[in-house]
Amino acid sequence: SGLKEVWKETKVLKKLKVLDLRSCHNLTKTPDFRGLCCLEELYLNHCTSLVEIDQSIGNLDRLVFLDFGDCKNLRILPRTICELKSLKNLTLLGCLKLDKLPEDLGKMEQLTVLLAYETAIKQLPISINHLKNLRQLSLSRYDGTISTISFRSLFLSLFSPKKPPDSISLLPASLSGLCSLTTLSLPNCELSDDALPHDLGSLPSLQTLDLGRNNFHCLPASISRLSKLQNLQLSDCTMLESIPDLPANLIGLIASNCTSLERISNVSNVRTYSYMLLSGCSKLVEIGGLDKLESTEDIRIEWHTNFANSSEKTSSLKDMIQFLMWRNLAITPMEWFIEIKAHKSGSNTHGVAH
Repeated sequence: SGLKEVWKETKVLKKLKVLDLRSCHNLTKTPDFRGLCCLEELYLNHCTSLVEIDQSIGNLDRLVFLDFGDCKNLRILPRTICELKSLKNLTLLGCLKLDKLPEDLGKMEQLTVLLAYETAIKQLPISINHLKNLRQLSLSRYDGTISTISFRSLFLSLFSPKKPPDSISLLPASLSGLCSLTTLSLPNCELSDDALPHDLGSLPSLQTLDLGRNNFHCLPASISRLSKLQNLQLSDCTMLESIPDLPANLIGLIASNCTSLERISNVSNVRTYSYMLLSGCSKLVEIGGLDKLESTEDIRIEWHTNFANSSEKTSSLKDMIQFLMWRNLAITPMEWFIEIKAHKSGSNTHGVAH
């Protein structure tokens, strides 16, 4: 749409419930919202020139759904947005220049979904812990900014004295207030060991945890207390060296291309049918508790590695798994996978290889 301005003065539209302004590529500022007392849904996604949100947005007492997706030039949200007491879904996907959220975000009492993939957000406000109804928190850093760097700035970055790493932590020290959170997705957020809350295991409702493409060496041991966790995603965490005891109800662990991963502490307490995808984990030498798996459940492991370059310890792990499966694996030169099944009818454990 070529729309540049929605309306100049306040419009009183008492019955309007949905305002759809998506793909207004020339729109730089939102209209005055004060006359839209019944508005429930506001779509501003794909407004690629949008830079200013009118302060009156805080007057939309009945607003439930707000979408700023792909507003590539939006840099700031007004503080008044935190006055949206009825808002349940806030989408900021692809707001490439948005680098912070309002400090009073925790006042949005009904917020259940916050989607902020591919933004420039560096730190979540401490008040996020007050979002008792938040069920999904998804955030990732936009990593395509190199295309906007000038040759001069690149030259200076290479030859100027190095600054110490940024000490700002994305996450607050504790997330324990997010008692309803079922999905926490933080891929590609440059999270180091210090950036992960030690009480990560205090999220009683968490079912899905995605920490892929981050920079930590280990996970907090408290993740074993995530009693409802079913899916753990750690792919492309190339600095990850070990994974602590897994929660008992875990269904899937995906840790592909964790090239520094050496050990998984304990899988013996996993009670449900589970799978582990470990392709590219060439340094893996230990999966603790494989010989103590309960005979009433199944576990499937896929492990792809290059045996031409495998170490003696890696071969020992292979030998242990072969022993557990009671027969030799047909191992191809480049990759292999094993499947371990413990049947409810008995303790016969066997393997399948391709």
